[in-house]
Amino acid sequence: MHKSKDLVTLKDWQDKARAKQLAYWDAQQAMGTLPAMKQRFYQKLGITQKRPRNGSRRDPNAMDVDTQKTEPAIDAIHTGTDGRPQFTERQVETLKILGRCF
Repeated sequence: MHKSKDLVTLKDWQDKARAKQLAYWDAQQAMGTLPAMKQRFYQKLGITQKRPRNGSRRDPNAMDVDTQKTEPAIDAIHTGTDGRPQFTERQVETLKILGRCF
């Protein structure tokens, strides 16, 4: 018996057509031949890709880096309205001992 004889209702036909279309799309995507217009159409329908594209594969040796905001240092150097640093007395004494400019 032909496979189409198993499809009785419209929902059966739609499910089978959807499965075939997804298989075709997966094959095109795997080969990298899916046109941009079809990609937008499938995104509009809510059909998501099952495999990552060639360019978006993650490097297994890549290091995971977390971003975070750092708090300003307690002894941060503040600048005045003229753009020159405004040192505290403690910082000036430290700079004098080290022989640095201030």
